[in-house]
Amino acid sequence: MPFRLYRAVLAALLLGLATLPLPARADTPLTVVTSFSILADIARAIGGERVTVESLIEAGQDAHGFEPRPSDIRRLSEADLVIVNGLGFEGWLERLPTSAPVIVASRHAAILEAGEDDHGAHEPDHGPDAHEPHDHDPHDHGPMDPHAWQSPLNGLHYAETIAEALSAADPQGSAVYETNLEAYRQEILAIDGEWRSFTASLDRAGRTVVTAHAAFNYLAHAYDLHFLTLAGIETEGSISAHDLAHVIEEIQEEGVRAVFFENISDERLLQQITSETDAVIGGTLYSDALSGPDGPAPTYLALLRHNLSVMRQALAPMR
Repeated sequence: MPFRLYRAVLAALLLGLATLPLPARADTPLTVVTSFSILADIARAIGGERVTVESLIEAGQDAHGFEPRPSDIRRLSEADLVIVNGLGFEGWLERLPTSAPVIVASRHAAILEAGEDDHGAHEPDHGPDAHEPHDHDPHDHGPMDPHAWQSPLNGLHYAETIAEALSAADPQGSAVYETNLEAYRQEILAIDGEWRSFTASLDRAGRTVVTAHAAFNYLAHAYDLHFLTLAGIETEGSISAHDLAHVIEEIQEEGVRAVFFENISDERLLQQITSETDAVIGGTLYSDALSGPDGPAPTYLALLRHNLSVMRQALAPMR
């Protein structure tokens, strides 16, 4: 074939290829389903545009009273990856079938027993079944305190576990996930530094915090705080008149300055306490759920910063 004719044929072939439709993107976003809003936000921060994330329990909803719906079974059936907290937080999960890998975000966190006070975190169990849910009442968290994300450094462990799981499911995105994780790590470490600086300035009275339920033991352990709570791990928990009188007596003895509402708890008992002591309402802390997008805690990092800001304003040493 003469060179000139060869060149013309090649040009025509290239032009024809250029007009063909492009193949679909090979690395379509992973479909990730999380149990509750805090995990969903961490997954979005690490996954970026390479993931589509849905949460079974939406922002502002109390995870303790959650009952799965038929639509949740559909969501799980369509997921590429399911991310849960573990530690008995999702007692309802065993009733929902899923064929996708289930990642326990807390598996590398330092864990406290339920009801444990400010000291004595357990070292993480790195075994293959670490912190998997067990058979129990769907609203009973079991022997371990599930609120591990309240410690910022545990939150970093969550992010690391999620990044590892996303990379395993989508190896092509590993570099993206590692880059996002490193940026997230720097944010978490900065928040941890702010917490340490703040709590180092507190006097004895400022270190005692009153909340409705025991969602902040990990925060207490991380920064040498003491939380008095009116109920246990569950938001449905109740307190007897005798125990309430004991809490009020302790508040008076320790000179507690403030009590805090939670975004998912009944406020009436705390209002009763402020009416019978010198403590004041210090504000609202976010425990088990994010706020809506227009609220003060629309992301996990914002939740950590908001709780710090509220406590700093209420508990700063008296001048």
